[in-house]
Formats: sequence, structure tokens, C-alpha cells
Amino acid sequence: MPRRPRRLSPTDIYHIVVRGLNKAVLFHSPADYSFFLTALGKILKDGEFDLYAYCLMNNHVHLLLKAESQYLERTMKRLLVVYANYYNKKLQRIGHVFQDRFRSEPIDSQRYFMACARYIHNNPVKAGIVSAPQAYPWSSYREYIAPGQKSLVNRRPLYDCFAPQTADAVKLLVQFTGQDSDLTFLDVTDQKQVVATIQEILKEHGLARPEELRLLPAERRNILIRKVFAAANVSRRELARLLGLNKQMVYNALPTGQKEPSPVSETGQKEPSPLSS
Repeated sequence: MPRRPRRLSPTDIYHIVVRGLNKAVLFHSPADYSFFLTALGKILKDGEFDLYAYCLMNNHVHLLLKAESQYLERTMKRLLVVYANYYNKKLQRIGHVFQDRFRSEPIDSQRYFMACARYIHNNPVKAGIVSAPQAYPWSSYREYIAPGQKSLVNRRPLYDCFAPQTADAVKLLVQFTGQDSDLTFLDVTDQKQVVATIQEILKEHGLARPEELRLLPAERRNILIRKVFAAANVSRRELARLLGLNKQMVYNALPTGQKEPSPVSETGQKEPSPLSS
């Protein structure tokens, strides 16, 4: 089957996800993480793309970057080939390291740009590795909250979403990063596996279809929603879609559920759309 054409971004900004073959571990030691970031930094110097956020998890990588379409594939291929050669040589193996080609989604507004950076920085928190994003050493979040230090990323575009002065922008960025979101972004979650997990949990409780949740008393329905949410590893918005429920039902069932705040209320500035390129 031919590959589906990649969706292009009108702003040239993309959220990129790459993962290890069959979800295999990509980074076995701090040296592995450091090598990947060093390779990323060297390719950055060629000026074919701009990096805004990153997070290296043990079996996948998130990048938020800007690259013209003619450079995107070439840039990512260079990065992944360099790391694959290092990985295979170190582990004395041959063959593919990454799962298929990299996945991407276009970022076409300031709201999604801000939320995507937050999502990337919160990935280790979502995975239960750390309790706060600043505790994770292999993401760009520490670079954002310590603006005086050298950074691999171009911090100014994200700072400018919050405030013109860096100190004010950092404070607002920290607040924003701690807020919940109902926006869904690319991840390594297998959609078929998520659906199977939901069906299994519902079956255990005597339900044949997600739609039957609507017929349950609110207390029992909320218990099941919380159980599914904990097991499915998806956003609240995506969970509502998969369960065929009103989004508010899901939010009400989850203790930390809250509506996605708009950038206007968070920064006091009107959101431009689309994000200026």
C-alpha cells in the first residue's frame, strides 16, 4: 500500500514523533541521550530548520520544529541515520532502529503551538517518570525556565506567545505548563490497542458497547470512566470521543478535569491565527 502524503503545515511548523522499532528502547544510558542531542545540534547549525521544543523518552522522541517542506524529510533522515549508525555500532547489531518513517502533524495556530510545547514538556509527567517537567533532564523545559543558560532551542517564539519581557514570559509559561489540556497530539499510543483496552474494561463490567455508559447511574459511570482513563493513556477529549460521551461527562468524572483555557485569558493578549511564520 502506498504511503499517504504528509500533511503540510501553512506555518512550516510541525510536531514530529519518532519511535523505536516495535517500541524498542532507543536510549539505554545518558550517553545515548547526549549523543542524540549533539547530533541534533550539529544538524541545526546548517540552518535548514528551527527547533522550539524536544523531549527524548526511552523509546520515542518528540520534536517541535520549523522546516520548509523540501527540507523536512532530508533533515529528519540525516538525524535518524546518524543516530541509527551510532546505536547499531554501540550494540553490535544491524537493521532498522526506528519504526517506519517519522510521523508529523502540522501546527497552524498559536494556540496549538503553545499547547504542543506544553504537551511535549509534560510527556515524562504523563508517563509517570517524574512528578514535574523540570525534573526531567532530557527535554527542553529546563532550558525555557533558565533563560540565562545556553539552549539548543530557539526560545523566543514561545516566550513571545506569553509576554515581550523574558522574565514575565517564563512565569506565564510555567503557569501554562502546569495547566490541563483537552487537545490531542501525536503520540506512540496504538489506537487499536486503546480501543481493545476500553472494550476489555467495559466487558468486565457487563457492558457490550461504550454507548451503554450513558444508561448507567452517574456514580457508576464516573468510576468506569476513571478506570478507562487510567488504562487508556489518552487525553480527556480523545477519551470522550472513543466512549461516545459528551466531553463534559468525562470532565466531570475526572477529579483534575478542567476546560482548556484560551491563550487570551492566560496571557492577556489576543491570539493570532494562524501562527505567523
